[in-house]
Amino acid sequence: MKNILNAFSIVMLLFLVSCDPDDLPGGENIDFTLGQPEIAGTGCQDTTIRVSDDGKSVEIDTESLTVKAGSTFKSLARINCLAAVPISIPSNYQVAVLPATFKGKHLLQEGASLKVSSETFLAGQKGQQAETQILGKEKGTFKLGTDEYNNASVSKCGEDSILRLNLRLFLKSKNKEAASAGKITGLAEGEKSIFKLKFIKC
Repeated sequence: MKNILNAFSIVMLLFLVSCDPDDLPGGENIDFTLGQPEIAGTGCQDTTIRVSDDGKSVEIDTESLTVKAGSTFKSLARINCLAAVPISIPSNYQVAVLPATFKGKHLLQEGASLKVSSETFLAGQKGQQAETQILGKEKGTFKLGTDEYNNASVSKCGEDSILRLNLRLFLKSKNKEAASAGKITGLAEGEKSIFKLKFIKC
């Protein structure tokens, strides 16, 4: 019976997340702990990902999340940034991890294309993906995020886990006269962490 109730709780959590994640209680008053991030990828440096001073959110420095292609650069540019952050979840709670929305800017020459994607998930699970693709010639800004939460990762009840984020930028340009560029500039307005954590009793 307990297994059936736990399964029902997860189904209900996913339903709430897919409809309106703000209906779920936030984690600001829940005693959870974030551990030291582990970072990998060509677009990450040691200081790219860090836990906030209050230990409740994960911040990002986007300085190195830039790609350039064409002109004196190679015709293809690809970088990624992978972050793994341990989370200690209190007993009688489970957590859903939802993707934050990132913002960026681009300058694309004729024939260039930029693809930016993210995946947010818990270790050992599939996660929520977001992707945006821009074709040149164009100059402007973009947002990388999603309003769909059907694939949100959900932890087991009271079981510690690892939050994971995978950011990718891929730029292609064969223009020999001028370079194209794309960059993630930070989190969108109102976003404080690269992970949105939603808790529910279980």
